[in-house]
Amino acid sequence: MKRNHSIIYFLAMLSIIVGISIWIGTSNEIVVQADNINQPAPINQIFPDPELANAVKDETGKTDVSEVVSQAELNSVTSLYFPGVSTFEGIQFLNNLYRIETYNGSASDLSLLSSLTNLKYLMLQKYNISDLSFASGMVNLKNLSVPSNKISDLTPISGLTNLISCDVSWQEVTAAPVFYQEDLVVPNQVKNVDGTLIAPTSISNSGSYSNPNLTWNLPTFLNSVNYSFDQQVTIGNATDRFHGTVNQPLKLGYNAIFDVDGTQTSELVEENTLIPEPQDPTKEGYTFTGWYDAITGGNKWDFNSETMPTNEMTLYAQFTKNSYTATFDLDGTTTSQSVAYQEFLTEPTEPTKAGYSFTGWYDAKTDGNKWDFSTETMPANDMTLYAQFSPNKYLVTFDVDGKTTSESVAYQGNVPQPADPWKTGYTFTGWYDAKTGGNKWDFSTGIMPANDMTLYAQFSINNYTVTFNVDGKTTNQFIVYQGNVMQPADPSKEGYTFTGWYDTKTGGNKWDFSTGVMPANDMTLYAQFTKNKSTNDGNKTPGQGTNLNNGSNNGNNSPNNNKSMQVNEKVDNLAKTLPTTGDKSSLFMLLIGVLCIVFSARVFRQTNNGSK
Repeated sequence: MKRNHSIIYFLAMLSIIVGISIWIGTSNEIVVQADNINQPAPINQIFPDPELANAVKDETGKTDVSEVVSQAELNSVTSLYFPGVSTFEGIQFLNNLYRIETYNGSASDLSLLSSLTNLKYLMLQKYNISDLSFASGMVNLKNLSVPSNKISDLTPISGLTNLISCDVSWQEVTAAPVFYQEDLVVPNQVKNVDGTLIAPTSISNSGSYSNPNLTWNLPTFLNSVNYSFDQQVTIGNATDRFHGTVNQPLKLGYNAIFDVDGTQTSELVEENTLIPEPQDPTKEGYTFTGWYDAITGGNKWDFNSETMPTNEMTLYAQFTKNSYTATFDLDGTTTSQSVAYQEFLTEPTEPTKAGYSFTGWYDAKTDGNKWDFSTETMPANDMTLYAQFSPNKYLVTFDVDGKTTSESVAYQGNVPQPADPWKTGYTFTGWYDAKTGGNKWDFSTGIMPANDMTLYAQFSINNYTVTFNVDGKTTNQFIVYQGNVMQPADPSKEGYTFTGWYDTKTGGNKWDFSTGVMPANDMTLYAQFTKNKSTNDGNKTPGQGTNLNNGSNNGNNSPNNNKSMQVNEKVDNLAKTLPTTGDKSSLFMLLIGVLCIVFSARVFRQTNNGSK
C-alpha cells in the first residue's frame, strides 16, 4: 500500500510540473509577438508624424488623431496612402498592412518598415533613399516602386524573388565631394543586382571610363562633374530600367605637407577648413613638441582653431632632445649623471680598490662591453656602468735559513703550500711571517694580502737519547741536538781499569766529552776496561780461569747436569700423582654418571605420565 501511495504521489507531482512547463511555454508564446501596443492610446501618440497619423485616422474611421485606438483597430489597417513623412514611427504596429504608397518624404530611418512582413506593395517616391538595405528582408513583396531617389546600388534587393513589378528609374545620386585635381579620377559606384558595375552611358566634360574608374582632364576648377547610367535590370520576375545621373561635387583644396626630418607626407585639405591632425611622430631620444610652420622656431600650428589657407603649406615636426641618467656602480655604491641623448658622458675619476687594478667601466657587472668615453654617446635610455677590476698579483717568498724560493699569487688567492723543508737535528714547525716568533701561516684559510710577503721556515731542535752501557747495565741522558753530553762518573770493575766510553762494545771510537756534541740520532756509549795484571797464586795454575762453582767439575756435577736432574725429578713426581687407566677413582666417577642418567630418565617418565 505504502509503495502504491508513493507511486501515485510521484505521478501527481510529475503532472503538476509538466502542466506548469506547458503553461509557461504558452505564456511565452503569447508575450513574444512582434509590434503590439500595450494598451489603447491616442493615434497621434502612436504615430508622431501628422501625415501618417492622419492616414491611420482615416483608415480606422476616427474623426480626430487624438482619438484612442486599440491594437485590434490597428490590425484592421491594410492599406495606406499618404504624403511624405519625416518619420515612420508607429507603422510597426500595423501588423496586417500589405500596401504603402507615399511620396516626397524626408524620413531617414526606414528600418521600421522591415517588420512589415505581410507587405506586398511598397512605393516610396522621392524619399532621398540611397540605401535599399531596409527592404532586403521583405521577401513577400510583389511590387516595389522607388523612383526619383538617390539609389546607385541594387545588390541589397537581389533576394526579392517574388517581385512581379519594379520601378528604379530617375535616380539622382550625389556622390561624396572629392578634391579638384587637374587629372581627376573617381571610381564608378553604380552597381547592378549581382554587384557588377554598370558602365556610364554619358560623361560630362569630355570624361572617359575604363572599368572601374572615370577620368576627367580639368584644366580649371569646376564645382562638379557628372555621368549618367541606363541599364535594364531583372529582379525576381520584374524587369525595369535602372537609370539616372551621378553628380560628383568637387571642392577646392590645397596640400598640407607634414615634414618629419625631411620625410614628407601630404593631405589635400579644403580651404578654410580645419586640417586633420596627424598622429604624433616619434624619434628616438627626442620628445615631439608639435607641428610648426618652420624647421626651427616658427609658430606652432593649432589644429583646433587654425584653418587651411588658400595655398599649399608645410608643417614641420619639431622635437626636444631627451636627457637620460647614467649611473656609475662601484661595488654597489652609485653615483649618477644626467646626460642628453647622443652627448658624451663625463668620465669619472678612476676608482681604487685594495688588491685590485681598475680595468674600466662596463655595461655589466661581469664581462659585458667596456665603455669608450671618447667615442660612445648616451643612448636613448637610462643605463648603468659598472666598475670592473682585476686582482693584482703579489710575490710570496719562502725563506729556509736564508735560501729562498718565490711564487706569484693573485690578491686573496690561496697561497700554494710548498713541501715541508728538512733540517738535520730539527723538526719543521711551519711557515711564519717572521724569522723567529711571528704568526704561523694557515694555508687552508690564509689568502694573499695586497702586498709582497715572506714566509720563514721555523724549526724546533730535537732531543736524542744517549745510553751509557756498563757491562749491560744502562743509564740514559736526553740531550738536544749538538748539545754537550754530560760525562758520568767513571765506572769501576774489580780486576779492571776503566779506559773510557766508546761507541762500540769493543774497539770503536772513544767519546771526547770536551769536544763531542750530540748527533742527530740516539746513541750508546759503552764502558770499556783493561784487565789488571796479577801475581801467581800457589793454588792456581797460571792461565787457568777462576771456577765460579766450588763443587766438583766432574760428570753430573756440572751445573747443566744438575738442572737436568732436577727437572727429571719433578716430572717423575708429577707422574706419580696422576691416575692410571683402571683406577678406582675413574670407576667411581663413571658410576655417578650412570646414576644421574637413570634418575633423569625416571623423572622424565613420571612427568610424562602425569601429563597424560
